[in-house]
Amino acid sequence: MTRDNIHVKHTTQQAAEFSYLAASSHKRKNRIITTIKWKPPTSNFYKLNTDEAHSATTAGIGGLIRNSNVEWILGFSRTAPRDTSISAELYVLTHELKLAYENNIEPLEVEVDATEVITLLQSDNIPFSNMINDCRYFLGQLDNLVVQHA
Repeated sequence: MTRDNIHVKHTTQQAAEFSYLAASSHKRKNRIITTIKWKPPTSNFYKLNTDEAHSATTAGIGGLIRNSNVEWILGFSRTAPRDTSISAELYVLTHELKLAYENNIEPLEVEVDATEVITLLQSDNIPFSNMINDCRYFLGQLDNLVVQHA
């Protein structure tokens, strides 16, 4: 091999190694660590928490109710059709409010992590009217209710 051929081969190998190491599939992803602290409800209250998570094809929803002694009272989780995160949040909220109503779990603090849900509950311009009406119905059936952003 001539000196020029060795130089070209070495440069090509270095370029291939660089391309491999710089490829996005090999890059280390920076993780953001967020500390989440759950606060118990006011004394003699129950707290309802809801959440949803989704990917491009599936969604998962869940909710739980705990008492002021931090004891788990009831809850559920399940897969859901991939729609919008707001519709999933509304679905899980309606389901949990219905469970609270059917099991006479009062007084109740409700925490949702989507401010859009709280805004929709207070709005007259309703894109998810059926789900909002269901939520409002169960909210109206429960006494001493507090709804807040988590």
